[in-house]
Amino acid sequence: MQNARRIRYSLVLFPECTATYEIAVDSAKEHTRDSRTVTGLCRQKARWILEYLYENAVPAEHWRDVLEDLLVQI
Repeated sequence: MQNARRIRYSLVLFPECTATYEIAVDSAKEHTRDSRTVTGLCRQKARWILEYLYENAVPAEHWRDVLEDLLVQI
């Protein structure tokens, strides 16, 4: 059986097309956070990436790879 865990994706938008994505994992056994700052994204594209991560429930282990793939696509 797997332990229940909650994954939270967040986005902070800054001036000059800068966005910081963060992922936080909370469970009875682990509490981790990871973030990545990206420049050159308009607000709409930055939000689209956040929605993609959330709607597809991207696992914490793969979120950076998925983010890189999405950045190449846009």
